[in-house]
Amino acid sequence: SVALLPPALSALGNYVDKHLVSAYAKSGGIGAIVIFSCLSTVIVVPVAFFLSSDIRALSSFQATLLIINGILTVIALVFYLYAIDRENVLLSIPILQVVPVLAFVLGYVILGEILSMRQMVGSVIVIAGAVLFSLEIHSWRSVAIKGRSLLLVLGASLPLAVSGVIFKWIALDIGYWTTQFWEYVGIGIL
Repeated sequence: SVALLPPALSALGNYVDKHLVSAYAKSGGIGAIVIFSCLSTVIVVPVAFFLSSDIRALSSFQATLLIINGILTVIALVFYLYAIDRENVLLSIPILQVVPVLAFVLGYVILGEILSMRQMVGSVIVIAGAVLFSLEIHSWRSVAIKGRSLLLVLGASLPLAVSGVIFKWIALDIGYWTTQFWEYVGIGIL
């Protein structure tokens, strides 16, 4: 039963996001939701600063990369919010499952990670599912791809995958909380 908690909380979060977009994006725009979401830096940055062993334990290149990583996270959020605004959340979220597939590929290229046959088969299944969810089927003769919705969701997926790989690459060297600190600084800057 504990294993069901993360997907249940994720689904709840997606529906809350859809409600916020439906209720507030029309009057204040998606930018208002993004700004409000970025205010989480007010909480995370001081906590990460307190829990980090040494905020200055990384090079200026790593700090800059993590700040850019935070900005990528916000860009992914913008694409995600536009995708669920434009499309039903039940159709958008399964396509976001390509994030691990993209992360596998980037992890292989950047981090030198090796993919198992199981991961490769799973990736093909996820990609096939994303393609299936992006189709609009009216009849057997009338099948169209929801191109804009698909691009919005993939526009959220790629920055999330890049962000995850960069986070892992640096966090392995300097630790979780230092990495969180600098990434959230990037979120706050944007």
